[in-house]
Amino acid sequence: MQKNFFIGLVGALVLLVGFYVYQFAYQQESSPLPDPEDPDAGEVIRSVELAGECVDVDVAQEPSERAQGLSGRTELLDGTGMLFVFEQPDRHSFWMKEMNFSIDMLWFSEDKRVVHIVKNASPESFPESFRPDEPALYVLEVPAGFSQEQGVEAGDSMGFQAQACG
Repeated sequence: MQKNFFIGLVGALVLLVGFYVYQFAYQQESSPLPDPEDPDAGEVIRSVELAGECVDVDVAQEPSERAQGLSGRTELLDGTGMLFVFEQPDRHSFWMKEMNFSIDMLWFSEDKRVVHIVKNASPESFPESFRPDEPALYVLEVPAGFSQEQGVEAGDSMGFQAQACG
């Protein structure tokens, strides 16, 4: 009887250890490291590459972040911008409410291609709103003049990077 009890105890321990090993392996598979190409994986995008230029970005992914945007800031330095990430493609509109400087706004399709550009949008344009003719999933706001200086055109593609420029 002691032998059967011992065999049962060893068997139970083996099953328990096996269960924990399985759970650990399963959690590793179901919780991969964030993918910088997947904005749904969290704020892992630190910069974007567009027209051969690296732009450090703040990511506005939550509705409250998108609503605030760059409003209230005093400046946007060269080489920086704000990337707005939406849940689904749409004709997302933007305005210059409470803005203190001019910007370029670039709308990107789901495959990260430029579908619309507004150059040199000024604070004085408020309450006018700007929106693309076709659906976009991302909007990039950069300092005014960026699009002209870099020669950005419709169809150009943007890439995400998990590290800052520099």
